[in-house]
Amino acid sequence: MKRIIAHGCSCTYGHSLEDCVDSVDTTLPGSSPSKMAYPQLIANTLGRECINMAIPGIGNLNILRNILNFDYQKDDIVIVMWTSFCRSTLIRDDDSNINFNPWLLADDHPRELLKSYVNYLRKNNNLKTHEYFDIAHKFYEIHTDRHLQYMAWVYMDFARLKLKDIGVEQFHVTWESWDPSISPIGDPRITDQDFRILTQDFGIDKSHPGPMTHRIWADKILGFL
Repeated sequence: MKRIIAHGCSCTYGHSLEDCVDSVDTTLPGSSPSKMAYPQLIANTLGRECINMAIPGIGNLNILRNILNFDYQKDDIVIVMWTSFCRSTLIRDDDSNINFNPWLLADDHPRELLKSYVNYLRKNNNLKTHEYFDIAHKFYEIHTDRHLQYMAWVYMDFARLKLKDIGVEQFHVTWESWDPSISPIGDPRITDQDFRILTQDFGIDKSHPGPMTHRIWADKILGFL
């Protein structure tokens, strides 16, 4: 059966849709991607199998790594919704990684930001004192917002070239493209009606996109496909 392969973060995963919440803590995602999320809606319309490779909380570097490591078939359609550039990943020599996401930080002030990195590393990783200080300092010195934004575009371009080389049909979008707080009404992808829905439609956690938003995303991507 022909396939839809989807890569992305919690938005693509369907976090907080009715069938994708943790049974104990409803702010956490379910154990498998939602059947109500836009990749499955697209697959249903096209009569294809849906393979949703999205991971909640993932950053763009790891999205790229997942794209490169997937075993594609010639007739696959690959859909990628890239996440916010401010999510970053520090990859160790043993190929394990440490994720740095905005919600892990208590304060965006540079000095407090560095302290937050150090505290996060101390609490959540099996590192010696000098190791977590070294990691935090190196990360803070090189990972400015501008650098992260630039690298996000590099990841996107690299993914496009790789998928083109394989010969699969592909569609890329960033979640910011359809975020009504960022995309102006004049954007042809966002109509007045879409804007009203996107600003009011949320999942169970009142934070992630709801079912109507996923339907809008699916219909717009289908229009491009």
